[in-house]
Amino acid sequence: MIEGTELWQPSDKRKAQAIVTRYLAWLKERKGLTFESYPELWQWSVTDLEGFWTSIWDFFQVRAQQPYREVLSDHGMPGTRWFTGAHLNYAEHALRRRDQHLAVISAGEDQQLATLTYGELYRQTASVAAGLREVGVGKGDRVAAVLPNIPQALVAFLATASLGAVWSSCPPEFGTRSIVERFAQIEPRVLIGVDGYRYKGKSHPCLESVAAIQDAIPSLETTLLVPH
Repeated sequence: MIEGTELWQPSDKRKAQAIVTRYLAWLKERKGLTFESYPELWQWSVTDLEGFWTSIWDFFQVRAQQPYREVLSDHGMPGTRWFTGAHLNYAEHALRRRDQHLAVISAGEDQQLATLTYGELYRQTASVAAGLREVGVGKGDRVAAVLPNIPQALVAFLATASLGAVWSSCPPEFGTRSIVERFAQIEPRVLIGVDGYRYKGKSHPCLESVAAIQDAIPSLETTLLVPH
């Protein structure tokens, strides 16, 4: 086997701070498992699937409203089911941190660099979730969004997920017809639209498109507008 030139090697400090380093120490302390190298750890992870994934669940402290009955129902692929019986919420885990540590960095064509801390992300998500709950959004309901890749899209997604609702989104440049064809299939209760976006230095207003989408999907009960 011919090996290429090594491109990068992490420093000892970086290795010491790595999550996998903490995971190896945790395995030794909690599970009595010692691995001298990454290849050894990898080999265990692909031969003892239940043991490895149980340790991942425990190490990352996954929270479940209902615990799992079994880790792996069947080793055959496709059709394997993982952690059957468990009920958990993605947003709860994504928002578990609520301090001043940086969570989001964003920049658009017409905007300066903007940031959100974990605390700010949590508070904004909680506010939007309260608004969605007020208009009747609950578990299994669909929320459709026509939003560019902006922080508000992340907040709206997390707010939707926190309620157990289903999220679907697409960018405004898809065009009204394509957006309607996509969203009408899932019969959303709420539409979240943006008033406009910029692309290649030009402003593209979206209010007429949002109104047309709203009129074309009978299941919609509420439309929320994000100023951008």
